[in-house]
Amino acid sequence: MATGSQTITVNPGDTALVLVGLQQGCRNFHQGAPMVPMHTQLAGSVAALLAAFRHYLGSCIVHVREDQSDPESFLHPGQPGHQFETWATPATGEVVIAKTTLDAFLVTDLQAVLELYRIRTVLLVGYTTERDVHATANSAQLRGYQVVVVPDATATWGEPEARVTALDAWQDGIRTLQGNGVTLKATNVVLAELGG
Repeated sequence: MATGSQTITVNPGDTALVLVGLQQGCRNFHQGAPMVPMHTQLAGSVAALLAAFRHYLGSCIVHVREDQSDPESFLHPGQPGHQFETWATPATGEVVIAKTTLDAFLVTDLQAVLELYRIRTVLLVGYTTERDVHATANSAQLRGYQVVVVPDATATWGEPEARVTALDAWQDGIRTLQGNGVTLKATNVVLAELGG
């Protein structure tokens, strides 16, 4: 899968891997509700991308964490759900940014970090496809970055009360990203471009 602009090539010299909201509480909050893609597939894709970027000394890896102000929230600092997924835990030296809205750029240092690393392309993975990933992708585009989303390294859940399945929500999110001009590339395509 590679759709959108075919001129964007992922290379660690000017691409930031931005992991959005990969916290245990996002998954646990839904209490085992079906996720698309499946949790094991998502974990494998993210872990492979992290390993590939970590192979290059000085590459830009940014972990975006959601910090909710409500002490009862599963994403409030100090709550177990606030922790990163074990397969997406930041390594020493990797940037961690806290956000309080869907958009990882809004009232954060994300743009300053990208400017410091002289980033041209933002590679997005994480929870949730049609919310946080979508909002961050749009914001990156508005700031002039090339944006690539890895669909099999994003995930979301359905809304049974609205009769929206996880697959429907995920597909709608991907279609909207594509319609907005975001480049979509599967994990294996990105790994090949990185030389893996």
